[in-house]
Amino acid sequence: MEASFKKSYASLGADRLVLLWLGVWWIANLVQAGFTELANDEAYYHMFAENISWGYFDHPPMTALLVWLGEHLFGGEFGVRFFFTLLQPLYLFVFWRIIRPSDADRRDAGLFVMLSAATLMLQLYGFIAVPDGPLMMTAALFLLTFKWFTEGRRAAWLWMGVAMALMAYSKYHGALVVLFALAATPPRVFLRPTLYLSGAVALLLLVPHFVWQYEHDWASLAYHLAGRNSVFRPGYVAEYLLNLLVVFNPFFVPLYVKAWIAVKPQNAVERALKFIPVAFIVFFLLSTFRGYVQPQWVIVAVFGLIYTLFTYARRHSRTRRYLMLSLIHISEPTRP
Repeated sequence: MEASFKKSYASLGADRLVLLWLGVWWIANLVQAGFTELANDEAYYHMFAENISWGYFDHPPMTALLVWLGEHLFGGEFGVRFFFTLLQPLYLFVFWRIIRPSDADRRDAGLFVMLSAATLMLQLYGFIAVPDGPLMMTAALFLLTFKWFTEGRRAAWLWMGVAMALMAYSKYHGALVVLFALAATPPRVFLRPTLYLSGAVALLLLVPHFVWQYEHDWASLAYHLAGRNSVFRPGYVAEYLLNLLVVFNPFFVPLYVKAWIAVKPQNAVERALKFIPVAFIVFFLLSTFRGYVQPQWVIVAVFGLIYTLFTYARRHSRTRRYLMLSLIHISEPTRP
């Protein structure tokens, strides 16, 4: 039986190997979701879910909707978290498909999974019921459809509009993902009428949320633009920078910098992925001058950091060996 398992495992291609280990990751998320108590923020969103609406004071409705669905299907604290445990392996696989090299092999699959597993931010937000999970899922879908759009695929503009609307329904930080992706896009993309049609689709799908905001005196807008302001404290800046070192794995920070300088993007979505981490980190660094910034607000930067380090490491054998020896070996040891 053991020999049969090893043979089956050895026969898996890159995509199936990623799926297998993300499935294991999901099981780990389920275990953590079932045996740990809800955090204060999760209890807050549980309260939201008792009254499903198109909007709430400080967040759009996606988190409340997923909590509501989970509670009605499974009940209890496990139900609150169920769909959030599922989102992480799903968005990581979507992201793998975005950055997957055309000649990807088992070693590339192992490297991708290891880099993801070594990112503490993903471990912390893999099973708790907070808006960051839906944001990551919909951001991955946006990046995928953005890739299709820049490749000229038919109807990609429509799906990109849907993805942008879903991001907005998940967390308002999704607007930054769109802004920074477009900022890294070649000017010729802005000459395409379908880009603006995509934006129109997103706005149309967001009409119910805009109506809710209007009926509630634009409460969310007022809160995020003014309600979070406070007196500047130097500790906000220091804590923000220290948190970044921890949640993005301090052992990889020098490699991130080296890889970011060396990696040369080959297409529009790769340019966006290289730019997004820097843009997010700088944007929220500046935000520390007007209030406290929570470390998970930059979680979308994880996509760019994994892309950069993955792309660099697969081209530099010494870096690959360092990364893989730092973690658990899950793939074949040699590349021809």
